[in-house]
Amino acid sequence: MLIEKITVSAWPKEKNVAKNPYNKLLYDAMDDAVEIKEFEKKTFDFKNTDILHIHWPDHMLRLASGFKIRLRLWKFSRLIKRFHASGGKLIWTVHNLQPHKLSHPKLVDAGLKKIVDVTDGFIFLSEGSKKTFFSIHSCAEKKPSVVIPHLHYKNYYKTSFSQTPDRLKPIQLLCFGLLREHKGYKKLFDIARNIKCYDRVGWLVAGNPGKQGISSELEVLWTENQIVYKACRHIDDDEIVPLFEMSDAVILPYENILNSGTAILALSLGKKVIAPAIGSLLELQSSVGADWVHLYHQPIDQAKLELAIDWISQTLPNANEPDLKMMSPREVAKNTVSFYKLVLKNKL
Repeated sequence: MLIEKITVSAWPKEKNVAKNPYNKLLYDAMDDAVEIKEFEKKTFDFKNTDILHIHWPDHMLRLASGFKIRLRLWKFSRLIKRFHASGGKLIWTVHNLQPHKLSHPKLVDAGLKKIVDVTDGFIFLSEGSKKTFFSIHSCAEKKPSVVIPHLHYKNYYKTSFSQTPDRLKPIQLLCFGLLREHKGYKKLFDIARNIKCYDRVGWLVAGNPGKQGISSELEVLWTENQIVYKACRHIDDDEIVPLFEMSDAVILPYENILNSGTAILALSLGKKVIAPAIGSLLELQSSVGADWVHLYHQPIDQAKLELAIDWISQTLPNANEPDLKMMSPREVAKNTVSFYKLVLKNKL
């Protein structure tokens, strides 16, 4: 049976665009055969929605009381039960394995299992994340799944600045995004003060450190004139391009990560990436090449940071752009729609 029109409720569609334009780019690139709506619990149309496409259901399980987590899961389970009864299918793009911050680990594990059980199809951003996910949720392997790479952000970000600010250090490294302790920045900045090439390296720090951020470590480098730019706050879209243009590479000292949108953003803007050899970053290096992505084995230490800085010196300047064709929003959207059709055929 031919599927002529697919109606999708996306959670989210573009509500999160200020923090991450991934969803907006994905759904804007889909063709006219797909109608996309923003998921709204109160107005959700069970009978006239083919696909409910969720991205971060783990947000339901983040820091909250046990009662709130159970209530959220109960409401979600009721909604999906009614949705399945109407003939709809639930698809989950697995960005994370679990919330970064946990208040009730056992309850979170049980909640994720419930979400896995009611999901009809899984989209993974890498083969590695798929393998890791199925090692935890082996019961999901029998369900439809596909690997579709994270889309790139080329041509999305614009700048309102007329010129790039002056370079203050021979090598400048950018720390960008949520500057939280679990992302490894505290240890990185402690190590940065002791490297042999200390005076040659300038740090650009941009992002929100949150309530339990890394302010003390930042202040030490700031007073020693090693931080050439500091903005501990939300970074607006028109600031992003100048920030990356000031840098030679973005450094992501993750302690644990499945997928990294920041690494894709850096490559989209023609900048190198320094990161640990974990999660989808291994496949990213294989895809774009070792001239663009430098990986170290955890934990990071002084010698590994110095080696990464030597790598930057040896591989600059960037003669070409990294090959991100498979990550184009149109290609990712096309493959996503194909997966919609595959999952929907199971009910026809």
